[in-house]
Amino acid sequence: MMEEMYNVMQRIAEITGRFGIRRHNVKAEVPEASMNSFENEMFNMERVKNQELLVSAKDPSEYTKDDINKIADHYARKNKIPEALVRSMISVESSYDPLAVSHKGAMGLMQIMPAVAGEMNVDDPFSPEQNVEAGTGYLKKLINYYNGDYTKALAAYNSGMGTVDRANGVPNINETKRYIDKVVTAYLENSEK
Repeated sequence: MMEEMYNVMQRIAEITGRFGIRRHNVKAEVPEASMNSFENEMFNMERVKNQELLVSAKDPSEYTKDDINKIADHYARKNKIPEALVRSMISVESSYDPLAVSHKGAMGLMQIMPAVAGEMNVDDPFSPEQNVEAGTGYLKKLINYYNGDYTKALAAYNSGMGTVDRANGVPNINETKRYIDKVVTAYLENSEK
């Protein structure tokens, strides 16, 4: 029982630290060795998953939420991004609709813009695999660019790198702030499962 509580506390500390969340002004302390062990365990699953995805090619509208989650988990592990974060972004971006198109022209599950699709060599932005592969690859690029700051990376995913760079952080754009809040809330909920 105590070990389970410790594991939960470690997970909460990792999540809150990643997004800079502070609850009730209490900072959860997790030994550095535990965090490294946790991250290694979570991301070393890539070695086990060195095979083709379990989802066979079919029409994008026929993909189930489980199919999409398998794809999301695969590319999250490949890019060393928490699976729950990629699932949360898909939920917020498109509500798991592979054929979603925004009024700004963002496409598919992770709502990639045409410029990102081109940069990430996407032939079919409505293909769940291509879309999630590009979206997670682009998110990883942003995370690296912002030195592991997931909040800035999410802000840039939503409003663009130039906007975040000019603001030197999360821009004062209500849509972007709401987006980050929704993704973080969904991430916290997904991480508890």
